[in-house]
Amino acid sequence: MRPKVKICGMRSPDDISAALGADALGAVVEVPRSPRNLVLAQAAELFARIPGRILKVAVTTAKDRGLIRRILGIGPDVLQLHLELSPRGWEEVRVWVGRKAMVWGLLGIREGEPEAALLERARMLRGAPLDGVVLDTVVREGAGGTGRTHDWRLSRTAREVLHPLPVILAGGLTPENVGEAIRTVEPDWVDVSSGVEEGGRKCPRKVRAFLEAVRGAIE
Repeated sequence: MRPKVKICGMRSPDDISAALGADALGAVVEVPRSPRNLVLAQAAELFARIPGRILKVAVTTAKDRGLIRRILGIGPDVLQLHLELSPRGWEEVRVWVGRKAMVWGLLGIREGEPEAALLERARMLRGAPLDGVVLDTVVREGAGGTGRTHDWRLSRTAREVLHPLPVILAGGLTPENVGEAIRTVEPDWVDVSSGVEEGGRKCPRKVRAFLEAVRGAIE
């Protein structure tokens, strides 16, 4: 079964038009350090333009209950909290969110981290009240969203530990490498942003190539 596709970093109606073949579109909301950051009003305007058949994903690092509730107020189908929390922390977030949206959490893949440590973190997440886990490259200066790849063999092992939680593979995916990533990890979703951009905007040609590569990965 082919993974679903999320294209992240929506910033304009043109970005949405370029990415309409995806299963989900994401916007980075209230993350000032991100070059793709949108304030709530901007994100709400973009979400209103996304067709109902496509999931709307609000990506944030917000830890404040009030801000999370305001983000939920713009109507995302998924709250992607791009932070690493303890199971208890995720339980608290789940209470805040309730049934208003699905919740995706983060399992960061760090260069040089012992595999045993990664798998222990994966085991802890398996019992958290999440609807999906994003496997993304994490470096010292950020919490994911770096546009860098990582060792997909580690993601594959983490996916097996996280089962049956859906896994969303992110980190440096492009039309050229997503096929190999899918065959290695067998994720439920693939998540791309900079890999389908040109000049900082979503490129229809690259989006088409990415979608074709995803379809071709399992043929």
